[in-house]
Amino acid sequence: MIEREALMSELWSRMSQVKTSIYTTRNSSIPLKLENLPAIQIFEGDDMVQEESQRGGYPIYRRLLAVQIELCINATSEGAASKELGEFVDLCKKKLYAGGANLGGKCSRIKEVGMGAVIRPPIGDTAIAVGFEVEVLYTEEVSKII
Repeated sequence: MIEREALMSELWSRMSQVKTSIYTTRNSSIPLKLENLPAIQIFEGDDMVQEESQRGGYPIYRRLLAVQIELCINATSEGAASKELGEFVDLCKKKLYAGGANLGGKCSRIKEVGMGAVIRPPIGDTAIAVGFEVEVLYTEEVSKII
């Protein structure tokens, strides 16, 4: 769990540094508001053990964590919405992959596995959003918490 929180903390830190973003959260209970856009919401999905080994009598787990990153902006106009959303996605991915696909050594790899449809949240006429999912492969060493 220590390793998971370290990598999620790094992910949140990177997303919160996206220069045009106003709001970054892991708290899914807080609804989006127009005044908080551009916003980045991070949602954790399944965290599955892929492989188990032992060292010194303690398990070592190679885990695969699904993470959804939802991005929402308030575009300057209807006509500019798609272009501005694309630029925001690019800024977020630039931060995500800065220094390689391993969150600064906090995980073995990050792999993008999907992107959702572009949606129009009912919070404003020019609000537009999209999300993408990544798989994060990391190692959990139980001996570190004993």
